[in-house]
Amino acid sequence: MTVSVLVPTRNRPDDLRTFVASLVAQTTKPEELVIVDSSDPDVPVEKIVASGLEGSGIALRYARSEPGTSLQRNVAVGMAHGEILVFCDDDVVLEPDCIAMLLPCFDLDRTPPVGGVAATLVNAPYAGRAVELVYGLFGLTHWTDRDDPRLYASGGVRYVASPSRILDVPAVSSTVTAFRRECFATERWAEFLPGYTINEDVELSFRIAKNWTLVQTPHARAIHNESPAGRHTFASHVSRLIYAKYWFVRQHRPHDAWNATALAWANVGLLALYARRGLQGEPGMRAIVGGVVDGYRRCLRDWREERA
Repeated sequence: MTVSVLVPTRNRPDDLRTFVASLVAQTTKPEELVIVDSSDPDVPVEKIVASGLEGSGIALRYARSEPGTSLQRNVAVGMAHGEILVFCDDDVVLEPDCIAMLLPCFDLDRTPPVGGVAATLVNAPYAGRAVELVYGLFGLTHWTDRDDPRLYASGGVRYVASPSRILDVPAVSSTVTAFRRECFATERWAEFLPGYTINEDVELSFRIAKNWTLVQTPHARAIHNESPAGRHTFASHVSRLIYAKYWFVRQHRPHDAWNATALAWANVGLLALYARRGLQGEPGMRAIVGGVVDGYRRCLRDWREERA
């Protein structure tokens, strides 16, 4: 199987340099690396990547784009030639056999066939059973140390931090995940928010899972460094998260009392957790309130337009 690695990037040259080094060190190298760059003009992304790939045999396909994680990934899909498309964030470091361990999973005996394979993060942010219990109670996205993945009615996900075996999963993260090219014959990343999009990986994989099996393998591993560069403000993050949950339920759940209640209950939990952070002084109640107000304003605007 031919492999393309697809990376959207913005103003993270040091992180990207580290990622490229880990890609070159792979025991199974991809045929090409597709970089879609929305960095400032003075950030020499193409030069950095080309230098890092020199002598590796990995071809570079490079394009400039307007900012937007989903937009940039869609541009990359249109440029890639591989039978397997491996999406990576620009601030990850792949263990040397990560790609080699992803590929055999596509041959697993599943019905429907395996269409997507997620790597496992060595430093997955599992915070303990107490946090898992609270987040699970409200249907919010969190991590578990058990082989028990779940997609909640609210669009929240229970990710598995350290699977003991290859698991069938209901949704995958975009941090390091491989898909068959055929998955994109009819699907693309949803550009429902300008710029940085939240929960877009869950939304895409939910659609793909209607026709393909998704799995997570403990044998393909990576480190996610979560670079501080290029991040939105906390208020913007809060706003986008609230809207992303609303958008997922509106698009993919029946418009009935059960799903409306699930979304409302998730928002109760989300607001309670944000209020607790605000009272602790980090990042500050003003930022939280501003993000919450803006997020619900987005939801209300869409709700009115839908009924107009």
